[in-house]
Formats: sequence, C-alpha cells, structure tokens
Amino acid sequence: MNKVISAFNAQYAGRLTPHGQRLVNAGIFTEAQMRALGAVIQPIPLVPDSNPNPFQNRFTADYRLSRPVKIYKENWVLEPSLSIFNVFNNAPKGVYAGLDGTFGSLNFPYTTASDKAALDEVRGLVFRRRQVQFGIRFTF
Repeated sequence: MNKVISAFNAQYAGRLTPHGQRLVNAGIFTEAQMRALGAVIQPIPLVPDSNPNPFQNRFTADYRLSRPVKIYKENWVLEPSLSIFNVFNNAPKGVYAGLDGTFGSLNFPYTTASDKAALDEVRGLVFRRRQVQFGIRFTF
C-alpha cells in the first residue's frame, strides 16, 4: 500500500488541481495565487508499520429472500423464505463465539499470564461459517 501511496505522492502531490489549472490557463489566477489559496493536490500520508490489519473489521453480510403468497379464500398468507448468513465468509473483530469451554471463549479459565497474553493475540479472530436456512411461514 505504501508503494502505491508513494507513487501517487511523487506523481501528483504538490501540483495544481485540474480545476485550479483551468483557472490558471484562463488567466484568472496565477499559479502562485492558486498555491497560496491551497488549490494543490495534498500528499497522502504513508500507512504506519504499526497499523492494524485493515481486514480485521470486515463486515458480515446476511441476506434474506422471501415471497408472500396470499390465499384469498381464507385471507391466509404462505411465505417461503431463503436466508443466507455470512455470505462473504468472514466475521468482524470481537464477534461473540459462544460458551464452549475452549480457549478464547468467555468461560475458559484464564489463570496464567501466558493464557491472557495468548488471548490478546487471538481476540476477535472468530470465524463464522456460511449458513443457509430455508423456511416457510404460514399466517392465518
């Protein structure tokens, strides 16, 4: 990422914006006046090495598709549905995984400092599986 940002900064940062360049070409302002007004492309700061993984806070996507079918004789509604959970197969940091007694769950006995340190390393790296759910709702 820093290579791309550095290339952008080397090629574009400090130059007039396209609209500022048009004003200079039209003779309305000089380039020095445009620079004084701040009409230059600003450099993008580099990403620090200590920056966290940008994919730790990805979103989950759950979708549901349903189609109600009305049965007019009795005012009944039959609604079949399809739900898909975790479509992109990822989970954001800090998703609760349940109480299963394994390392990382809330009921694990963190008695030593090494257990607590290891928990800090894996905290939030909970992976949900994709799930598909079919359903029928009958309203009468």
